[in-house]
Amino acid sequence: MLSREQIEKLSLEDLQAIARDFGITPIIGNSK
Repeated sequence: MLSREQIEKLSLEDLQAIARDFGITPIIGNSK
């Protein structure tokens, strides 16, 4: 998993793209 610092450096578009790559909805704080 990404660290909190790495996530904070990502833009919303990056998070959405990563979420699609993992086949999940782009919801922050719902990681396993």
